[in-house]
Amino acid sequence: MREFFFLYGEERDLTIRLMQAGYRIEYASTSPIVHCYSPKRSADAQNRYAVRNTLLFDCLNIPQPFVVPRLVWHALRLFLFDLTWANIWRRMTYVASGFGGCLRFWRLRKPVDRITYANYCRLPAHGAVAWTSGDDVPAPCMRACLANQRP
Repeated sequence: MREFFFLYGEERDLTIRLMQAGYRIEYASTSPIVHCYSPKRSADAQNRYAVRNTLLFDCLNIPQPFVVPRLVWHALRLFLFDLTWANIWRRMTYVASGFGGCLRFWRLRKPVDRITYANYCRLPAHGAVAWTSGDDVPAPCMRACLANQRP
């Protein structure tokens, strides 16, 4: 595991590298996994790492000739995401942090082959599903989440 992807992006990096190594990615039904948000969570750090790691993932894994267009596309989309006059400077620093990470870890660039990249791009979109109090969540998970949400 690449430790610099310790937050927001490690799954994508591991997935594409496993595919490059010849493993298949399968989707299957499982019991729900409940992720409790930490009361100490920093929205600024969350956004900064999400932007940085998206650009870093592109830089390290995407083959030529796709890497530069994908980096530009993601940088633009990530800069414009939720952009306001109040956060324009912050959004610029997030993208700059991403390109800084690309320069810092450039020596680790090992892009996957084009076939693996095409297969990765065909994986279905996925993400977290919001939990509502009416959903059936196992009691131990509920207690843990409630305990973490107390001020």
